[in-house]
Amino acid sequence: METLEYEDLRLAYKPFLRPPGLEARLRDAFRLDARFTEEYPGLRHLLLARRETFADDMLRFLTTHDAIDSRFAVRDMTLCRRLAEAHLRNILPGKFGDTYLSGLEDLALLLARHNTSMLWIDAAYHDLSLSFMDQIVTHQAMTNPILRRGAYRSLATWIMLETSQFRRVFCEYARLLRHEAGPDPDAPPPDAADFSERLRRISAGLLRPD
Repeated sequence: METLEYEDLRLAYKPFLRPPGLEARLRDAFRLDARFTEEYPGLRHLLLARRETFADDMLRFLTTHDAIDSRFAVRDMTLCRRLAEAHLRNILPGKFGDTYLSGLEDLALLLARHNTSMLWIDAAYHDLSLSFMDQIVTHQAMTNPILRRGAYRSLATWIMLETSQFRRVFCEYARLLRHEAGPDPDAPPPDAADFSERLRRISAGLLRPD
């Protein structure tokens, strides 16, 4: 799978990722809390303040949690940074529609292509959200209580919805990539795998032995 070019995979898989009407439903999801649009300027202020470091911060958190490791070639690290920078530009307008989803899909494919775990990505987003919370406390402009409250609330909504969409896209890409790669030659025979799972369930009390 590593021999397949990222751009080839993107062109082949991306058209099949989204259920019909997803863009509109996602926009509505961001607006379910009527205050999100009103309070989004607080989050946007934080994002603008970190425009120069957002991509590096994202890569650092992904690396810390092994979502990015030695399997990433230099060109893939460069691509990951470029995709993170583009994703920030897509977030800033606050529209959260097609362009926003497209950037998220591109970043998810790059990570899925390297067999990254979604748990590691979740951990990276957790650290990213904590860094923004620290920024809210320390940033000089956040002395305004209304702006500070808006930043907290809109940050929580953004992280929650973004990670859920990232997980959806990432898991679909991972499924397509596994199908493309075919059966794992190092996997145990099906009967051995079934026996192992059966033994695990018996040990956990989920299944009675025959």
